[in-house]
Amino acid sequence: GHLEQMRDILPSILLALFMGVCVLMVTKLGLSALQTLLIQIPLGALIYIMISAVFKFEEFSYLWNVMKKVLRKENISS
Repeated sequence: GHLEQMRDILPSILLALFMGVCVLMVTKLGLSALQTLLIQIPLGALIYIMISAVFKFEEFSYLWNVMKKVLRKENISS
């Protein structure tokens, strides 16, 4: 039911909120818009990837495995 669906997506929602707050904090540094953006993008990606890996999010594991297979095929064919 609805409760089970919420339980399934709640970790992803919490992770996105945490990442959003961290990225938003960069705006408090008083840097230019470009500098802020150049920090926010890799920081957001790093936070999302690291926390997804630590907590073994199923979606992240799936994407990680797909990326490894794709990279292996590219290395074999080059």
